[in-house]
Amino acid sequence: MEVETKKKSCWFNLEIVLLILIVIVIVAIVFITGCAEVSIGKAAADSAIESANANIEAENRYLSETSGISKGIKAVYENFQNSVDDYNKGFLTLEGFKVDSIEFYAGVYTAVDAFDSLEAPVPESLSDYNQYFSKFILEWQKIANHMKSFIKSASNKDMQSELKAVADCVKAANGYIEAANIELNKIKLEETAAAQTTVQEEKNTETELTNIIKYNIIYTVDNARFDGGTRYYLLINPIDLSNDNFKDGIKGIIRRFIKIHSNKVSINIYDKLETLENDYKDTEKSNTAVSTDPEFLKDIELHLIAYYDGDLSAGLYLNTLQFFPAYYEDNPVIEKYLEILEFNP
Repeated sequence: MEVETKKKSCWFNLEIVLLILIVIVIVAIVFITGCAEVSIGKAAADSAIESANANIEAENRYLSETSGISKGIKAVYENFQNSVDDYNKGFLTLEGFKVDSIEFYAGVYTAVDAFDSLEAPVPESLSDYNQYFSKFILEWQKIANHMKSFIKSASNKDMQSELKAVADCVKAANGYIEAANIELNKIKLEETAAAQTTVQEEKNTETELTNIIKYNIIYTVDNARFDGGTRYYLLINPIDLSNDNFKDGIKGIIRRFIKIHSNKVSINIYDKLETLENDYKDTEKSNTAVSTDPEFLKDIELHLIAYYDGDLSAGLYLNTLQFFPAYYEDNPVIEKYLEILEFNP
C-alpha cells in the first residue's frame, strides 16, 4: 500500500514537470513568433521606404531631363524672335535672317532628338504629364519641318506661309506645355493632400521622417553662383513644427540629392509652392521686387525651411546648412529652430 502511494506521488510530480515544460515551450514559441512578425514587419517597412525613394528619384530624373529640353527650346526660340524683329526693322538682311533660321532649325531639331533619346523611363505617376509634353515636342518637330521648308523657299509668299505655320505651331505647343504644367501641379497638390492626412503617422516614425520626405525640383538655375554652381528650388510637403524631427528629414534630402547631382550646388527648400514661386521671381527675375513687401517677408520667413551651399569657398563653411534663413523678426514658432551649421553630407 505504501509502495503504491509512492508510485502515485512520483507520477504526480512527473506530470507537474511535464506541464511546466509544455508551458515553457508554448511561451517560447509565442515569443519567437512575435519576434519573427516584428522582423517581417520591419522588412516590409524597409521595402516600402526603398520603393518610395526609388519612385521619387525616377520622377526627379525624368522631370530634370524634360525641363532641360524645354529650357533649350525656349532659349533658341527667343533668339529666333530677336532675329525676326531685327529683320522686320531692317537691321538684318534676308540672307542673314536665313542664317539665323538655320541655327534655329538646328537648335529645335537637337531638342526634339534629345527627347526621342531620353534614357529615363516615364514614371507611372507622370503619365498624364508625359502625354502633354510629348504633344508639345511633336509641335516643335512640326516647327523644325516648317523651318526647313522656309530655308529652302525662294518666293516671299512661300516664306511667309511657312513662318505663319511656325507661329501656329508655337501657339499649339504653348497650350500643351501649359497643360503639362497643370498636370504636374495636380500631382504636387495630391502629394501635399496625402501628406496632410498622414502627418500624424509620419511624425511617430523617425525613419519615415528621415527617409520618405518627398521633394520636387521646381526650378533649376544653371551658373547661378560665381563658381558655376547650380541653384535648385525644391518643394516639400508642409513640415510639422511641433518638434525638430524635420531637420533630419532635410538633411536626408540633401544627402540623397547630391548623390544624384553633385555637391557644387545651392539648394533652397520650401514647404509652400506660392512662397517658392515668389522668391524665385524676386531672386532670378530682375524686373520684379517683392522682397520689400512685408507680407512676402513674413511668408518666406516661415516657409523657406532651409538653405544649403555645397562646395562654396565663399560661404561661412565649405558646406553650410541654415534652417529658416529668411528669419527677420520675432517669431516664436520658428525661432527655437534657427540654426546655421557646417554640414558635410
